Amino acid sequence: MKYTILAVLALFFAAACTNEQETGKDNAVLKVLLTDAPAGYQEVLIEIDSVLYHMEGSMEEGSWKTLDMVNHGSYNLLDLTDGMDTLIAEATLPAGRISQMRLVLGHHNRIMVDSTYYDLETPSAETSGLKFQLKADLEEGQVYRMWIDFDAARSVMETGNGKFILHPVIRTFAEGDSAAMHMTSLVSLPDTTM
Repeated sequence: MKYTILAVLALFFAAACTNEQETGKDNAVLKVLLTDAPAGYQEVLIEIDSVLYHMEGSMEEGSWKTLDMVNHGSYNLLDLTDGMDTLIAEATLPAGRISQMRLVLGHHNRIMVDSTYYDLETPSAETSGLKFQLKADLEEGQVYRMWIDFDAARSVMETGNGKFILHPVIRTFAEGDSAAMHMTSLVSLPDTTM
């Protein structure tokens, strides 16, 4: 009986250790939010398909991973002005540095002008995504919020004949619960390199 109790206790502690490793006290939580500056259009709709990230110094150097919890759907950027934002993704990630992030759009991006909808072309954004050079440091046990701030007024170009193209003008900023998030951010146009 004594040995049985010891065996059960050993299994309990082993399970507890395994659970701690899985939940990861060395992890940080990252929440990605979308916001926008005012623009002169009636609606600017972008469809969020996925959010990918790359950890610097990971074992799989050069590889991209997808954030698990992404709120897929269409978002009107003009609903997200004057301090409004919305959560588009959240994930528990290992502590470390995120070197890059990609925001991949769907195929249903539109703009409304004079009560008429037009397709909003997003070159390569449905395949390779909008790439952010972040250099964002995540510390264990912290919860971070990172805002993707579109400037819709400067991001949409009208080429004539009812044709509109999205050339993103975006800035990112972030904060943590108890520490500032060290982050430098450069945003590039969609590209085809993964």
